[in-house]
Amino acid sequence: MLLEDEFQQSAHRMDRSTDRSTTVQHVPVRINIVSQSNGTGGYSPTAAEADLARVSDVFRPGAGIDFYVCGSVGIASDEWFNVEDQSEKDAIYNSSYYQRGVVNLFVVDDIGGANGYAYLPPGRAILVMRASRMATTTFEHEMGHIFHLYHTHEDEFGLENDNGDNCATAGDLLCDTEATPDLNGGGIFSCCPFGCVGAVCDYIGVCTDPNGDYYGSPEVDNYMSYGAYPSCRDRFSPMQLAKMNYTSLNVASRGAPVAISAPDLGSTTYAAGAYWNSSQINSAVDLTTRTPVPASTTFTLSSGGSVKLSPPFRYSATATNPGMLARISACP
Repeated sequence: MLLEDEFQQSAHRMDRSTDRSTTVQHVPVRINIVSQSNGTGGYSPTAAEADLARVSDVFRPGAGIDFYVCGSVGIASDEWFNVEDQSEKDAIYNSSYYQRGVVNLFVVDDIGGANGYAYLPPGRAILVMRASRMATTTFEHEMGHIFHLYHTHEDEFGLENDNGDNCATAGDLLCDTEATPDLNGGGIFSCCPFGCVGAVCDYIGVCTDPNGDYYGSPEVDNYMSYGAYPSCRDRFSPMQLAKMNYTSLNVASRGAPVAISAPDLGSTTYAAGAYWNSSQINSAVDLTTRTPVPASTTFTLSSGGSVKLSPPFRYSATATNPGMLARISACP
């Protein structure tokens, strides 16, 4: 809960501030397409890139998160083509395909009937999607988890009351989302005999909160809700957007920059043909580049310091200002 507490403190400061500017983070996503062992099946990498672009269009304006493809890998595995139990989920989580510093997307054929799942921080940035749901809002939903959003019907901290008097300590812990039951009508809820969401995206359930009061305005249209009609979901709340932006800026596995101390961050070697991304956010000038480096190249950061890249894509970063923030990551 440390990250949650830090965000809540940050949100309290935001409420008292007139500065609502959002720093855009360019977050790399590695796409892993799983096919059957004989090479058949598997989602189209081109379609996956188009789906990611759609999600980026949703996250960029409010959350300040811009996704880009950081490599596409084919995995031939009958075991992972249909993820049926926890042992197979564990195998994906601990596999050598996982790469630090990027969001690791695995697209499979089936997940035991589920549509997708993802790990919240501080877990690994791994998102597993059912291929048939990539073009739906399930993708936005699972990416929300990657950036630390809970379900609107979250019960880990207790159920939120419809009157919102426990909104900061129950449900999704955000007070600008309405108290919402599980709109699938499953789990502890048996209050939606005909489904919780109607064909015109209206709430038709009769669920009650812990006080026995009926839920009046559940978040039918929120990306982090459940429901039989994914097309009904088309928005994040302002605090959800702020929380995702905060996560992208402060959690290294979700794209956050790292503080580098003078005089040197160190150096790392990547394979030839790598793409690299450098983003200096503590700067008057947005320095963001994504390109194969053809020759030894040095970039000067306006806040002081430099980044030098040389074939085979070995970088070193030197800061003249201690604590300067920078991010350098490579795409295999």
